[in-house]
Amino acid sequence: VVTYASAVRMVEEGGRVVGAVVRGTLPGESEEAQIRARIVVNAAGPWVDAVRELENREAEQKLQLTKGIHLVVPRTRLPIRHTIIMNTPDRRSIFAVPREKDVYIGTTDTFSETPEYWPEITREDVDYLLDTVNRSFGVEPITDEDILSAWSGLRPVLWAEGKKPSEISRRHEIMEGPGGMLTVAGGKLTSYRSMAERVVDQCEERLGRDLTPATTAEEPLPGGDFSGTFQELSSFVEAQGLTPDEADRVIRLYGKEAFSVFSEHKGVAAEVRQAVLNEGALTLEDFWFRRSERAYFVTDADPSDLETAAEHMGELLDWSAAEKAQQIAACREKRDFEMRCLQPLQEAA
Repeated sequence: VVTYASAVRMVEEGGRVVGAVVRGTLPGESEEAQIRARIVVNAAGPWVDAVRELENREAEQKLQLTKGIHLVVPRTRLPIRHTIIMNTPDRRSIFAVPREKDVYIGTTDTFSETPEYWPEITREDVDYLLDTVNRSFGVEPITDEDILSAWSGLRPVLWAEGKKPSEISRRHEIMEGPGGMLTVAGGKLTSYRSMAERVVDQCEERLGRDLTPATTAEEPLPGGDFSGTFQELSSFVEAQGLTPDEADRVIRLYGKEAFSVFSEHKGVAAEVRQAVLNEGALTLEDFWFRRSERAYFVTDADPSDLETAAEHMGELLDWSAAEKAQQIAACREKRDFEMRCLQPLQEAA
């Protein structure tokens, strides 16, 4: 597995794609490596079309990107116990989902011209969600000051001429290029297992193998094969010094793996070790925003936790003091970027 590597060009022999040349993209990395395979699968999400062009410069655009954002507010401001579906003025539906001590609200659906790595959250995005929430609940209106965090993402949906973002089908498609590269595009998070099953079946057919019965529909995710009671796991996690809300978050993240995650280390240090040693984290951003979700759902934690995480990651990945500082600054910049659309109103207040 090679991460943080960009596909530079395809390797072809006899008009067939037999691999790819990739280049490291982490700071200070520029080495290239050639990876060969009997079958190459392009599953690059919003960047699917860019990878298809490496095989065929004349490849037609297949994707239409749409952006969705979410807002996180305290559960004390929106005290719901279950997921609530709300209707918007443009006849869409958005959700308010309780999660530990918070509620996250989403999502929007607007066109995005380019596959941005970190899509911008606009004032219009925020107002669209807050206006619907404030019409739907009999609580004091939720404002910018109540927003704890926010994030955005892109949907790589299949091109559909003349349709609004919310009208475009979330179906997925497997395409074969002129050099034999397989591309899987479209779909959504809830269909990723069926998409993977179809890709594997097609690979086995091409290799002339009998189809292996897929187990993905029943296979639990890591930590999901816990046979004990929830209370047993909760009691163990709380015994590590966590509050009930913190314990709920840890159980949601790790499931049965919580027993091993916290067997020798506690708190941020334990989560960092899990992220680096078992989950492939290579940057502080990987840990803070993705593996632990601390950037979004632990917003009331000690501000020094980010520095603590960088310190532990630096020990595991041999970072210099300058690299630790750069990693911390990068996370803070991304947080500021996500919350930038709120600054004018908050500063005026």
